[in-house]
Amino acid sequence: MLWQLCKIEWFKLFKTKAWTYLFVSPILIAAILFVGDQAMPSGRMKWLMADALIANVHGLLFYPLIGGLVTSFICRYEHEAGGWKQLLSLPVTRTSVYGAKLITAAAFMGILQVLVFVVLLGVGMLKDYPNAIPLKMIAGNMLGGWVAVLQCCQF
Repeated sequence: MLWQLCKIEWFKLFKTKAWTYLFVSPILIAAILFVGDQAMPSGRMKWLMADALIANVHGLLFYPLIGGLVTSFICRYEHEAGGWKQLLSLPVTRTSVYGAKLITAAAFMGILQVLVFVVLLGVGMLKDYPNAIPLKMIAGNMLGGWVAVLQCCQF
């Protein structure tokens, strides 16, 4: 039952404009990394500075904002015209309804983090950053940001 509700939530999310927010942050980060490349030091510090720039721009500003917008889009249909009453009168448990919404938000925000990670690696390859990519640190920062936004975006 939970997975059927998750599919329904994805279908509802496809009908909204939330998918445009999936690409806003990666595009802005790519632009900032391309423009700010001249100010970064050379060597391994380029990866660290790029990661710090992503943490400041994406992690502090865009990621929590997009998380709030996505959760509001996920619950939008239920807030209109007594949708919660209609939904919870169906033969589904509240736990499965809230779980499906949480899984949908978590998956959306996870996809956004993967896109930002791919943008960072892509810009690093295009701008000839050093070959020693600190994947453990960058992936840890991305995973930590994903966990943090899930704590902020509880319903």
